[in-house]
Amino acid sequence: FAKVSAAAAAAAADDAAAAANRTTTVAVPSRFFSRIGAVCELWARRPVVLLLAPTQAAFGVSAALLGYEVTGKLVKQAFGADAVLAGSLCSALVSAVAALLQPVSRAAAKRVGRPAVLLAALLSFAALAALVLATSDGLAAPAFVTVLPFYLLQGAGRAGYEGINKALYADTFGPTDSPAAFSNIVLANGAASAVAYFTFPSLGRHAMAYAAGTCAAVAIVGYIAAEVAIQRTPGGRGHPA
Repeated sequence: FAKVSAAAAAAAADDAAAAANRTTTVAVPSRFFSRIGAVCELWARRPVVLLLAPTQAAFGVSAALLGYEVTGKLVKQAFGADAVLAGSLCSALVSAVAALLQPVSRAAAKRVGRPAVLLAALLSFAALAALVLATSDGLAAPAFVTVLPFYLLQGAGRAGYEGINKALYADTFGPTDSPAAFSNIVLANGAASAVAYFTFPSLGRHAMAYAAGTCAAVAIVGYIAAEVAIQRTPGGRGHPA
């Protein structure tokens, strides 16, 4: 009898675990599709979020340009056998510059406003694209000084982007719409980064630079248009129209 009871208990436990696993499996796509639905619903109700999407794309494409063309090609050309170490150090420099400049960007935002700081970040991404476009095949020595501006520009742009972007979304869309708005950030940035990393290997340097520069230019125009729309909308910060 004890053996039968133990077997029945084990079977019941297995059934419960299977049911929980099925529930989890169903819940994951359910949450995914509910988030996608919230994102699309926000497009229709607060179309200003679409004007802000190019800002997210510009950051992703600029990072892809730096990684593929600068770290992947120009650094190898400049440093030769030491390219892996140099590329790692330069990539770490982007994070270091961004971390150091984020307090500066926040302080500047309090003095001149968030729009000016975010526009400066987008101009940094545009300047990086222009620098790649202007770079010749033969880099001048010393190599470190030659490649340093690329990483400084990306770090400065990232500082303004990361220091201001999420706060801007939180203020604009408020607590109710912020989850869907933040999902839009992930969607636009991730899609742009994926497209860039898949297409850049088949493009030349000039085409990549033009693509990144165009994204930055569109982002600047889109952000200015978004700010105008927000300012003209009663309760535009944190409240839907």
